[in-house]
Amino acid sequence: MGLEHDDPAPAPVSGHLAVSAPASGLATGGTERFTALCAALTLGLLARSVALMPQDRTRDQRSREASEFSLLSIRLAWAPPAFAALVCGLQLTFWEHAVAITGEMLNLLLFAYVIRCLLEFRMDQRDSWLYRMALVYGAAVTNNWAMIGFAPLMLVALIWIRGFSFFRLEFLARLAGCGLVGLLLYLLVPLVEAQSGRYNYTILQMLQSELGGQKAVLLNRALRNMALVCGLTSCCRCSFAAFAGRRTSATSARWDRP
Repeated sequence: MGLEHDDPAPAPVSGHLAVSAPASGLATGGTERFTALCAALTLGLLARSVALMPQDRTRDQRSREASEFSLLSIRLAWAPPAFAALVCGLQLTFWEHAVAITGEMLNLLLFAYVIRCLLEFRMDQRDSWLYRMALVYGAAVTNNWAMIGFAPLMLVALIWIRGFSFFRLEFLARLAGCGLVGLLLYLLVPLVEAQSGRYNYTILQMLQSELGGQKAVLLNRALRNMALVCGLTSCCRCSFAAFAGRRTSATSARWDRP
């Protein structure tokens, strides 16, 4: 049997770090510097991802951008990545989590690295980027329940980018193996807590409690409704952008006719 709901359950990896660092004698400044480092790396990954965004979504972009991978090659190509990092870094929520030990910066850093791996794979088609993505994604799942909800979207993105070669058994086996290695972090907190003796439960019971906590959050109706509203908002924006791009292309084609 697992832990009862009234009993304290092991926290995720980031939560365990925030709780155990002062108790183990680690300086609070050290964990705060680690959080600030995660924030800085996240902004760097964001800037790199924006720089890797293809500029061939519309007919006008394809006619103007002649670089090999359709990357922005104008003199001010540095401006979009810099602006994206600036806007993200100056957000109040980002700043609050960058100077406090909440674990959100670690979650955001892992998510940003996953996105960067997908965009890098588009450039050089090296499977190693996808294997790294699977490893980091598995590790991120153990610390952030939202990554479980993102998994279907990530699977669709992988199939979209890689095509039918995604279904090669050798590739799928390696991808799943890397993901399973990342998921081994589920055992980290139960093992540490079992050694500390804080809970009178077995490793298996604490692992079941940790997995049960993530399941309860994912099945929470209020959170599902919130995610649905946010998802619909994002889909509407993407649909509008796609419609605007298609309309722009159609208009250009009409004006280009003799």
